[in-house]
Amino acid sequence: MGLAVHIGIWPLLVYYFHRLSFAGFAANWTVFPLSGILMVLGLTIGTWGVLAPATVPGCLVHVTYILVRATLLLIERMAALRWVFRPVAPLSWWIAWLYYGSLFGILLFIRRRKIHEKSRSRL
Repeated sequence: MGLAVHIGIWPLLVYYFHRLSFAGFAANWTVFPLSGILMVLGLTIGTWGVLAPATVPGCLVHVTYILVRATLLLIERMAALRWVFRPVAPLSWWIAWLYYGSLFGILLFIRRRKIHEKSRSRL
């Protein structure tokens, strides 16, 4: 899914920011899963703290704090890498239209092929 998003959004990033980011692709495999786990953990501890504040173990709050700090450190380190951003020439609008037209054409071809195979298997 992360690769599909990256394939779909890179022309917009190049058009508006004149650089290509590899950090987003790398973050989808490292930071994003960790942040999802941390959100669930934080919401669980927060709900627990609202319902019964005196029963929340301090060590659990401290571990969550350390994990959040580690995630922020990982984000900072990834953003500081030289290869993360590559400046590129501004993208022409017609190249973006051609790119997205090709993508939609490929998706339409795949969809029609699946529909055709499904209808043929019914016969």
